[in-house]
Amino acid sequence: IVVVDSDGKVLEHKAAQPEDVYTEIVGADLSQATPGEKVELVDQGIFTLLDDIYTKLENAGVSGVTSIDVTDVYDVTIVYDGRITMEIGDTNNIDKKLALAAMVIQRENQIDPEQYGVIDLGSVEGKAFFRPVEAPEEPTEDVSEETSVPDDVIPEVQTTASAEQ
Repeated sequence: IVVVDSDGKVLEHKAAQPEDVYTEIVGADLSQATPGEKVELVDQGIFTLLDDIYTKLENAGVSGVTSIDVTDVYDVTIVYDGRITMEIGDTNNIDKKLALAAMVIQRENQIDPEQYGVIDLGSVEGKAFFRPVEAPEEPTEDVSEETSVPDDVIPEVQTTASAEQ
């Protein structure tokens, strides 16, 4: 994982997801990421797209974005607060789409500030559709022990007798 500041300068490399709060950028393939230097992307146009998205998010009053997926520039998705996915689609009229998303997020947060859902902003121009979804299951800390049998031992198959014989 490469941690980059808002100017594109590489701050550090991490082996695992940082505990600090960062926006994860998905789909921005790196060609070079040297600490202290500006990150180089395979497609430098992604910088322009991300800058535009950040500006439009700020203008719409949307903060708390946890992920932006630009893997397909015609199917951009943005995740708010790790729980509400904004399906932007292409970036035409993204300012209007994000303003609409901000209104939906505000309304849905008033209803339930912990609910998960998807806002479809790419289907019909000027309309948004909110679909609640189930919260993902949290991983449990209780890890069951793995049972193994030595290679030279053949385990016995146990069967249970049926009452109808």
